[in-house]
Amino acid sequence: MKVLWQWFVSSLVVLSLIACDGDENSTPDEGTSVPGSGAVNWQFNVGSDTYVYYASPALSEDEQTIYVGTSRKVMSNPSRQDALVAVSKDGSQLWRYELSGGEEIRSTPVVYNDKIYFTANYRTGTYSKSYADLFSINQDGSLAWRQRISDAPGTYGNGLSKVVAVQGKIISIMQLGLVFDAESGDLLHSFDPCMGCATIDDHLINPAVDQMYNVVFAFFGRLYQFNVETYQLVSHEIDNLLNTVLSTPAIDSMGYIYFGTEGGKLFSVTPDGQTRWIYQASNFDVHSGPYIRSSAAIDEVNRLLYVGTKGNEKSKMLAISLDTGELVWEYATAKDIYNAPLITDNYKIYFASEAQRVHILNTQGQEESSILLNGDVTWSSPALDSQGNLYIGTMGNGEGNGLLFSIKTDSTGLLDGPWSKIHKNNQNTGF
Repeated sequence: MKVLWQWFVSSLVVLSLIACDGDENSTPDEGTSVPGSGAVNWQFNVGSDTYVYYASPALSEDEQTIYVGTSRKVMSNPSRQDALVAVSKDGSQLWRYELSGGEEIRSTPVVYNDKIYFTANYRTGTYSKSYADLFSINQDGSLAWRQRISDAPGTYGNGLSKVVAVQGKIISIMQLGLVFDAESGDLLHSFDPCMGCATIDDHLINPAVDQMYNVVFAFFGRLYQFNVETYQLVSHEIDNLLNTVLSTPAIDSMGYIYFGTEGGKLFSVTPDGQTRWIYQASNFDVHSGPYIRSSAAIDEVNRLLYVGTKGNEKSKMLAISLDTGELVWEYATAKDIYNAPLITDNYKIYFASEAQRVHILNTQGQEESSILLNGDVTWSSPALDSQGNLYIGTMGNGEGNGLLFSIKTDSTGLLDGPWSKIHKNNQNTGF
């Protein structure tokens, strides 16, 4: 099915893009350079009755392939047509790994040692499911291995859960923490992720890995560190950490850890679990937010941290001092920001909102441009290759057809720093 949409800019330049049927290879559009904005290289339709809702794109090591998983939002019935899709840099489909069992991908794919890893579950209701599995896919789209990671009947809250990859291991944390050999899929170790506080449901946890090979995550009022070499698990009680954490930790070059909460707080914590500072979003209300579900990007040159908020008309992109936790500037979108910002090597900040746009700011918080996507962006955070092509997924045109976009920027890649995008790098390894 073809979808015709128009993008009007102040100079009355019109950019028309045609979305191809997701069951066939996409025909990429060349895009048109628009003054003060990015050119859309192409858009790829991921398939009927599904979206790029939870997954952020992952790039192959050579940046020639983009991987993205599909899922409908949790408040909708499952599609039963979800897949991991591999798209060439030119916008054509390379292969599609269909989830023939009717599962949906509620995670971001991770590229590690020439394989792609993701989790998928068989959802039976808004928060109920039958099981969750971890998949390892070869570069040709064939299955390398598959392991059951949970038989829990439900999930605790709304969000996503992804794996991290380091030291030849894949670590998944839901109801239990599981460590697998990345090559063989053998289970190496299991642990209780919150040391006795586990419920019968799965937890939606998105960890990161610090410089000491500790898998770091915040949960139930504590910061946890699981060492992938010694398998030692330690935790630290964090003052005022009273709310659910859906954001992924970001870690700076000093090992300081940053994460947001459903209470509208952003925490900075030392590697030994001491609170450095807490930022509280203004005008917070328990029923309307703003909540911090976005994950942070770190700009150590300007000593700033960028993070988005979800609060409907109160939604904003924030710049917060790395050193003091004080608000430096804010940019209002009036639509929710779930996804994480990305910082380019020429100090531009790219992020998307449910206003159906990619926003482009400078480090002073001024908007330089925005790009209409004709579809909301929720959890999907952007990736950026070394030629300045930005990739992001959307909920599409409102007819159940999610889109993966390639957008040309004026950069030559990510800012060289400790954490310039979610999950640290374009492969989403978290380390």
